[in-house]
Amino acid sequence: MLGFVGTMLDWGHAHKSPVADELVAAIGRLLRRGLPVWLVSALLTDPKHFFRSFTVKELGRLMTAHPAEAVVRAHEMGIYKRYFDLIATGRKTTEIRVDDSSRRKIKEGSLIRFRCQGDQVLTRVTRVARYASFDEMFDHESVASVNPLATRAEQLANIRQIYPPEREALGVVALGIELLDPSWRARTL
Repeated sequence: MLGFVGTMLDWGHAHKSPVADELVAAIGRLLRRGLPVWLVSALLTDPKHFFRSFTVKELGRLMTAHPAEAVVRAHEMGIYKRYFDLIATGRKTTEIRVDDSSRRKIKEGSLIRFRCQGDQVLTRVTRVARYASFDEMFDHESVASVNPLATRAEQLANIRQIYPPEREALGVVALGIELLDPSWRARTL
C-alpha cells in the first residue's frame, strides 16, 4: 500500500515532499484504525484519484462494497521447498519453529499461509505445544508428522543448521496444521 506513493513519484504525479510524507502517514493511520486494506486500495487504485476528492456518495459506495475476493487474515511464514511440498500434499502435519514473539501470537484455530518460491498454501492450526528444546519436542511429537522422509537424528541435524543455539534457547513451538486448500497446485502450476 505504501508503495503507492513511490509509484506516484515515478509517474510524476507527486514530488518527494512533506505532502507525500503526510500521505504515507495518513494511510498508516487509516490502516491502524481498522479501515480495510481493500478500501484504502480502492481509494488509491487509479493514479487520477491521487489528488481527487471523493463525494459522500462515492465513499458510501466504496465502504459498502465488498472486495471481489475475501481477504483471509493469516500468519505468513516462509518455508524451504522440501517442507513446503510436504505440507501442500498433506504429509507434514506438524510445523516446528523457535518460539519467538511472532510465534507466541499463534493459537489453535489460527490460519497460517506458507509461502515458497511464488507458491502458497493455507493451513489451520489444530494444536499448539511449547517445549524447551528441539530434543524435548521430539520426545513428545511424532517424528513422521514433522518430516516423514527423515529420521529424528537427520531432522535434528537439519533443524540445527537452520536455528543456532541462541535461537533454540527461546524455546520451541510445535504447531499441528491441517491443509485448508488442497487444490493449490491446480491454481499455481
